[in-house]
Amino acid sequence: MAGAAILSGLAAFRAGTGLLTIAAPESSILAFQSAVPEALTISLGSVNANDSVKQISSYIQNRKVKSVLIGNGLGTGNTQKAILEYVLESKEIERLVLDADALNILSEDKKLRLKLKNCGKDMILTPHIGEASRILNLEPSEIKQEKINVAKELEKTTGGIVVLKDAVSIISTPDNEIWVNTTGSPVLAKGGSGDVLAGLIAGLFTSGYDALSSAIIGCYLLGKAAEIYEQRFSSESAFAREIISILPEAWKFDV
Repeated sequence: MAGAAILSGLAAFRAGTGLLTIAAPESSILAFQSAVPEALTISLGSVNANDSVKQISSYIQNRKVKSVLIGNGLGTGNTQKAILEYVLESKEIERLVLDADALNILSEDKKLRLKLKNCGKDMILTPHIGEASRILNLEPSEIKQEKINVAKELEKTTGGIVVLKDAVSIISTPDNEIWVNTTGSPVLAKGGSGDVLAGLIAGLFTSGYDALSSAIIGCYLLGKAAEIYEQRFSSESAFAREIISILPEAWKFDV
């Protein structure tokens, strides 16, 4: 789905990303070029997994790409799985943010989860309650009751910093630190807000912030923007893309 990646791309620019490339099927490229004209695009014209991986690999090597966000609007087919496997194995990619369908693919593939844990990259994973439940094979109600312990378990399982998204988000680190984000409002219950957060975190990560700072600041900024929105408008009528437009104001608060 193009919409998820569009939201992530716009948020990444608001977080400070200077140059962004979106890889997507040829059928979606015009949508990205229209909605995010500042971004470059890779048109994946083939349905063949190997061809798509070769296209992305060539671009990453030629452009010396170091940071990747994968999962938003990705899909969970064989081609998408092959792309995720390449991203995990690539020596060029140093910083990685995984969200949405990347997490859904991992939840169904134990070998890929092992590759994830041992890939040696600087990583941030941003699961919501449902995605976390699939990775750990737990009921969502169990996760709701034990969010801190679940975030710790996800971190141990994956080897990366984990942002467990909820009304109060939990951040767990490999150094056994727990951070709790309390900014936010009911605006963030709207679809797409998770894609915005993933883009924010990825944008911060590629702009020079370390992984933990990217996770903390990203959660804070999104929550603060949602609070500002609710002060001015009705949370019932909110769109996730409208929160993105308020992010410049959220930056004015101490972070």
